[in-house]
Amino acid sequence: MLRVAISPCPNDTFNFFALLTGKIHFRESIKIDMKPLHELNEALFQEKNPYDFIKSSSAAYLECQD
Repeated sequence: MLRVAISPCPNDTFNFFALLTGKIHFRESIKIDMKPLHELNEALFQEKNPYDFIKSSSAAYLECQD
């Protein structure tokens, strides 16, 4: 199962509409969690983060890059 985390802001729901509504089908199932952006940013820095894909802020992304 592919675990995805996005925020409930209109931009994210628009960008991920096809996944949220099942219009796009993948070989494996997809679980989408919606969380506030600050929680997504925190999850990005957790050592054992449960997601395969996390939508984060640009600032958090820059901090987590090597």
